[in-house]
Amino acid sequence: MSNNKKKGLQGEEIAIKYLESLNHKIIQRNFRSPHGEIDIITLHENCLVFVEVKLRMNNAFGDVLEQITNKKKEHIIHTAEHYIQNQSISIKDCRFDVVTIVFAGGSHKIDHIENAFGT
Repeated sequence: MSNNKKKGLQGEEIAIKYLESLNHKIIQRNFRSPHGEIDIITLHENCLVFVEVKLRMNNAFGDVLEQITNKKKEHIIHTAEHYIQNQSISIKDCRFDVVTIVFAGGSHKIDHIENAFGT
């Protein structure tokens, strides 16, 4: 396993613990479809939440959210639609959150942007 993959999994573990502390129920990790991948899918207050996790070792190259291009958003949205169409889900509300994790000085900072795509 590559070092980047290990760091990505570590970031997802941190994000999952954080989301669980906010009463999110983890439904699935690393859901893949022909359109792309969603890092984490949760259920929170009767809302299906599709979570993109972004990890950085520092902020030297700008804001972590800048990594999520419009094309990446489209892939995530299409993957979420694929998930909903192929599951037995009665929940009507859903949203797209982004959890950013920035490591600095031996610790990490978490930012959680709810409804990050504004949909």
